[in-house]
Amino acid sequence: MGKFVDLGLTYEEAMHGVQTGVAYEMGLPGEWERSTEPKHLRTGVNSALANCAALAQLMMDKGVFTPEEYVEYLRLAANDELARYERLHGGIHFR
Repeated sequence: MGKFVDLGLTYEEAMHGVQTGVAYEMGLPGEWERSTEPKHLRTGVNSALANCAALAQLMMDKGVFTPEEYVEYLRLAANDELARYERLHGGIHFR
């Protein structure tokens, strides 16, 4: 399935790891501090949610994929995002 890194985690487990990775970055000095300010984070979250919801609904309405397939790909994407955080920070495990 796709080019995602599957760590074998549930969506909730992977997103908890991503949350831990963000908290780790918030404690780093320099440019990391600016990129994790609440305004930057919230704007990014809101725009990502709107884009994702629009695209997913459009594609489900057109019969491109089912809601069940979408949920599985959300899980895979969350695993991939956690893997990216772990690679970015020298292999630290945030789970």
